[in-house]
Amino acid sequence: MLDQVLSFFAITPDFDLDIMMAGQGLFDITSRSLTGLEKSGRSISGLDFRAGRHHHAFAGALAGYYKKIKVCHLEAGLRSSNKYSPYPEEMNRVLADHIADYHFAPTDKAAENLYKEGITKNVWRLAIQSSTHFFSE
Repeated sequence: MLDQVLSFFAITPDFDLDIMMAGQGLFDITSRSLTGLEKSGRSISGLDFRAGRHHHAFAGALAGYYKKIKVCHLEAGLRSSNKYSPYPEEMNRVLADHIADYHFAPTDKAAENLYKEGITKNVWRLAIQSSTHFFSE
């Protein structure tokens, strides 16, 4: 789906992991993501931004951690409180948040979820027009 959007807007990404293949499972997606990110990440330093709840967010956060790159998680703190629903997205969100160094929560409830899990540093509540700092120690 992203390839169609990139093509429509004539955007050429710096890196294309090209991980999607027919019949793949969760192990395939995760391992191919990590391998691709390791190869593409050799020239990356600084901050690694991760969005969402999918495998790319979790694998990207893990790769950033492995490379000792600060990780920012967009959509941080979203929770269903059931690790199997939605599956596997819920655990991807939780793990990405606990790996991340900076957390951008889309709602007050998401920011509160992070705080309840002991994530109190570098949490921002994203507003539509601006970001407001929510928690910091």
